[in-house]
Amino acid sequence: MQATSITTTVQAFHHRRRHTTFNKPFSEHRHGHGLTDLLLSLERELVRTEHQPGWVLVVGSPVPLTKQALEKMGLAAHRILVLPAQKLANVDRTIRDALTCSTCQAVLTFVDEEAQLSDYDYLATKYQTRWVNHTEQRQLAH
Repeated sequence: MQATSITTTVQAFHHRRRHTTFNKPFSEHRHGHGLTDLLLSLERELVRTEHQPGWVLVVGSPVPLTKQALEKMGLAAHRILVLPAQKLANVDRTIRDALTCSTCQAVLTFVDEEAQLSDYDYLATKYQTRWVNHTEQRQLAH
């Protein structure tokens, strides 16, 4: 079976990509919970950390990810650890532990709480762990 490239997968989804980036080397804040955004982030982090030991951790993904699906899309599933939110007793503690863990090269999260975001940004910078947070785009009331 031939692996599907990320580019092909992205083209198959008619999804707008919008993102803003913190001006810090260890944090990125992306809007959208879509599968396309997540796959692009995973691909980017796997390429970035290709020659470094450690995990790319996905914490609390709203889209189900399986090893078979990741492999089918050509991603190095053996380097990706997926932790669904419903299987975690404390998502906040898990994210904090991951950001301070030397065996995690990148942590992808799905957090909308503003108070936690600044804490995670601080930990990612302090421990030099790449952190990418995906959030839903919200409409602002005028």
